[in-house]
Amino acid sequence: LDENKEYIVNLFDKYNFTKEEKYNFIKPSITCNATLESNNTIVTTTTSSNNIVKYNYYFDNKKYESTKNIYSLTGSYNSVMVEVFDSNDNSNEVNCNIVNNMPYFESGLKKLSYSNWNYYLYIPNNVKKNEKKPLIIFLHGSEERGSNLNSLDVYGFSKYIKNGQEYDAFVLMPQLRNGKYWDDDVDSIMNLIKKVVNDYNIDENKISLSGFSLGAMGIPSIMKKNQNYFSCVVMIAVGGDKKGYASYFKNIPVRFYTGSKDTRLGNSSSTKAFIQAVKKVNSNVESVVYNGYPHNVVDKVLKDGSVAKWMISQTKNN
Repeated sequence: LDENKEYIVNLFDKYNFTKEEKYNFIKPSITCNATLESNNTIVTTTTSSNNIVKYNYYFDNKKYESTKNIYSLTGSYNSVMVEVFDSNDNSNEVNCNIVNNMPYFESGLKKLSYSNWNYYLYIPNNVKKNEKKPLIIFLHGSEERGSNLNSLDVYGFSKYIKNGQEYDAFVLMPQLRNGKYWDDDVDSIMNLIKKVVNDYNIDENKISLSGFSLGAMGIPSIMKKNQNYFSCVVMIAVGGDKKGYASYFKNIPVRFYTGSKDTRLGNSSSTKAFIQAVKKVNSNVESVVYNGYPHNVVDKVLKDGSVAKWMISQTKNN
């Protein structure tokens, strides 16, 4: 039969003609739109017929039946198709246009404040508010303490972000006040970290902790109180007598970076003792020494982005 035509059907029993009926073989016209909102895909279907009795919805080819022209399913999908049937069993189908109405975070390097902290927060491009992303935390050295966030641009993540480097993760860079030490503010810094994790829907299995010099020296105190919180640790030019903290690093990937000429901190006897103590309790430890480099090796570590990619790739052992 040809579509969209009306036919006369003559019905017979085995003896005689009984009656004549009209049969409409008319495909109903159909349009549909699928909208992603608040992690739900909502499909609205419009047809030319008032006699639709069934809708089949196909989300990524998985079928769901309904008698309603509006259907909602949790999640986002690559394809949505609708098939409709009228009471005469005429049917038609159409692929839906999918519109993403999920709100996005505003990307870029933001200057923010919370409680007694000023901090930078890097927000990657095109991150939906319902999408989980990793978080890198970077703790600066002693000379960057103060109340001017621009001081953090001398080296580290903010320097490279401002130079156009991009990361598939959020990057948190808090600033210590003058005269403060990271060891003094463990609970306070964790409150800030947890606020960012909550506000930006961070993947809590992919939170990495890094620091340079004074920042690296503060990491053991943070780990002591939060051993199971982070996915990996990076300490650049760490110093101080931290050997007693080694046991707090036994279940996490750890990377040490120092310059061979940094005899004051990075290659001091106490630092070497700390690294060896961590290696004794943890098989997933690497110690990299850059030949000929002094204390400030942070640019060497971060410039090509490979260490950041490594941090982003790590997942916490639950």
